[in-house]
Amino acid sequence: HPSASFQELREGLEFTMEAGGNFCVATHYYALIEDDNLLAILKELISYAKEITGGKVEFVHADALFE
Repeated sequence: HPSASFQELREGLEFTMEAGGNFCVATHYYALIEDDNLLAILKELISYAKEITGGKVEFVHADALFE
């Protein structure tokens, strides 16, 4: 949801990791261009995810999810 805070996303990520699942964040590129705050939240989430997984997280485009 575009109005999700970093805290909400972090909690979702942590819950998913504890359950052994996969966490996917999807947004349209134009939303990131139009909203600097949304882009900052996404960057912070990616950084946090890399930190808590020892670098096992990567940003990929949607097409890569179906390869």
